[in-house]
Amino acid sequence: LTAKLEAATARKAIANPIVPGISVGHPSISAGTVGCVVYDAQSGAPYILSNWHILNGATGAIGDNIVQPGKHDDNRVERNVVGRLVRSHLGIAGDCAVASVEQRRLDAKIVDLNVSVSRIGEPELGDKVVKSGRTTDVTYGIVNRIHVTTKMNYGMAGTKEIGCFEIGPDPDKLPEDGEISMGGDSGSAWLAVSRNE
Repeated sequence: LTAKLEAATARKAIANPIVPGISVGHPSISAGTVGCVVYDAQSGAPYILSNWHILNGATGAIGDNIVQPGKHDDNRVERNVVGRLVRSHLGIAGDCAVASVEQRRLDAKIVDLNVSVSRIGEPELGDKVVKSGRTTDVTYGIVNRIHVTTKMNYGMAGTKEIGCFEIGPDPDKLPEDGEISMGGDSGSAWLAVSRNE
């Protein structure tokens, strides 16, 4: 239990290098998760990927500071700036944003999974997936719906239609409380699990 608490605390603490699976956010929101490291197609510059509602939010703008950890985990936002919001999107193509990391180092290996994202895939029904998030740590799921459009209420930004897929718990790897994702896990990248596992 002590090791589990220490791991959970580490995900919400200041980190250097910045790694996927830890707390991050725009200073105007509470906290979410660094999903993975992605690279600009033209320049090759590395960015952290998370959700629009984590790195941008209704009051954010391109160029705004991004903090790690998110404000809910450490409200000393001035000292926790790691980079800036570079691009974001909210709509049918998804809820996503990328930010630079300028004030600390960056490592693409995801906390407790020790792998980095190598490519984007199309989910298929029955795919086994895993994620590493700020709140519920490592959890496992199964894709049970694809090509879904859902209406989400983003508060001041209004209700938006978002294209997505749906994940349910993997019955073979259920967490103790049954929750595979909770508040603060937003932004986590769901990765396909090798069929050999």
